[in-house]
Amino acid sequence: MKHLVLIFALVLLGACAHQRPDPAPAADTLSPRGELQQFLQGYTEAFNSRDLSRILALYAEDVDVRLSGPDGGYRLDKEGLNAAFKLKQTVWSEQRLRLGEPILADFSQAPVGYLVVGEWPVQSKSWSGTYQCAMVVVKREGRWLILREAASEDSL
Repeated sequence: MKHLVLIFALVLLGACAHQRPDPAPAADTLSPRGELQQFLQGYTEAFNSRDLSRILALYAEDVDVRLSGPDGGYRLDKEGLNAAFKLKQTVWSEQRLRLGEPILADFSQAPVGYLVVGEWPVQSKSWSGTYQCAMVVVKREGRWLILREAASEDSL
């Protein structure tokens, strides 16, 4: 009988141990969505600083950007993006970026990236309008980077 009580107690103790909640994650560990919110804040700060090196650091080396606007459509790589930013001298204000859904290559795997959408008023020397974009943001070597961007500039 003592053995049965001891076995029952061990089984009950084991069952209780499995019901304990997982320990809380470390304070310095962020979820992907938390990391992305920080990335979006950094993106906004980079654009508001008008520091071209900070802006371009947010884009992957193999970025594919497609822009459409009053002057037509363009497809840019990172070098073309650099030239476009230098040429535009755009004043960015009131950026509104929203984190979208994860992009899955396969439903059984972790997300391969996240969709980000944004819209904000812009003003340059030649026109005023609204900039709208959709970006695919991926994590490479521990950093979030913009891999794809489709954007349009509509004149006001």
